Amino acid sequence: QVPIDPPTGATPAAVGDVVYFGTHGGDIFAIDWKKIEQVWRHTPEAKAEFRNSAAATEDVIVAASRSRIILGLDRLTGQPKWSHTASDAIEGSPVVVGNRA
Repeated sequence: QVPIDPPTGATPAAVGDVVYFGTHGGDIFAIDWKKIEQVWRHTPEAKAEFRNSAAATEDVIVAASRSRIILGLDRLTGQPKWSHTASDAIEGSPVVVGNRA
């Protein structure tokens, strides 16, 4: 077990030995499931509620929130690469096709 504070109800995205997911409290985690340890944790500056599954590529994790925030995070470090504010709450999970989310 790895403590994550608020719950998550989403299916994690996985690349290799690391899974990625957001929580209802607004954090996004990268957890190494083999070592059973946190790789990184990102807390956005703006309040967010992540209830959707994240999308993962070799380079980026895309997480969308009910609080209208969509984030592109560096997969290895969790540092923000880009962000977007949607016009309404996002209820679906993001999908990455080519270089578009």
